[in-house]
Amino acid sequence: MRRLKSILAATDFSPDSREAVKRAALIAAATGDISRAVAFHVLRSSWLDQLKHFVALPGDLARSVESDALRSLEESVMSAQIQSGLALEPKLCVGNVVEAVLDAAAGFDLLIVGARGNQSARKSTVAATVERLMRQIEIPVLVVRGRAENAYRRVLVAVDFSKHALKAWLYAWAIAPGAEIHLAHVFETPFETEMLSMGVPRGSLLEAHEKARSEAETEMRGFMEQSGVDAQDLHFSIEHGSHIPGTLRDKAMEMSADLVVVGKHGRSLIERLLMGSVTLQLLADCPCDLLVSQ
Repeated sequence: MRRLKSILAATDFSPDSREAVKRAALIAAATGDISRAVAFHVLRSSWLDQLKHFVALPGDLARSVESDALRSLEESVMSAQIQSGLALEPKLCVGNVVEAVLDAAAGFDLLIVGARGNQSARKSTVAATVERLMRQIEIPVLVVRGRAENAYRRVLVAVDFSKHALKAWLYAWAIAPGAEIHLAHVFETPFETEMLSMGVPRGSLLEAHEKARSEAETEMRGFMEQSGVDAQDLHFSIEHGSHIPGTLRDKAMEMSADLVVVGKHGRSLIERLLMGSVTLQLLADCPCDLLVSQ
């Protein structure tokens, strides 16, 4: 079973990223095993440099900008502490947002960001760079888009039976202890489109469909056994669909999931070379928080 020891919550003070700080505190409180939890804000060096180019920026004013940012960060930490009872360590730096977050995250087990960032020109936009972060980072990323009011209660884990899916499942247990875990696999009948275009009889299509489902159920049971997790209270479903992200989105909505968990890559070569297409689509369309494991 995976254990999380440290959490970094990156915030640009947008509503979603403030919820990310709250979520970090809730996870730390729920697991009870976190040795370090940090709320992190990056002041964009590019903005400060441009301002200095046009205005002779007094040292006191520059320090005031940093003080204001630190004050906002501490307010966000305090709000999270009031809700969870756990205080995060505030940390502020100046630099390139993506580079600074990647450097800071290298020493943590989990990065948490908001789904939508603050587009103000005077503030860093950590959440607006989620996709760029996701392509380069080597730790799981939790993307927060819902209000962080309680510990996660119902989690949907997307399963394609790859090693990445197994890691995703174990991370779900790590950040959502006590939650109801649902495993979901989406399958498509092989050559279904071709068979339809060739006018294959409906009975043959149904036979192929049921065989594909049966094989997926067998793989699911083997997948659950190899995890070493007690599956007594687990739920799983085998879903038929030609568009995996859409089917997962609908399943998450149907079961009122508050977290969807997916591996960054899947089984195929293209999924290993690039960030998974399913993951990218879910980043845009997931109806709740999304955890992307590595």
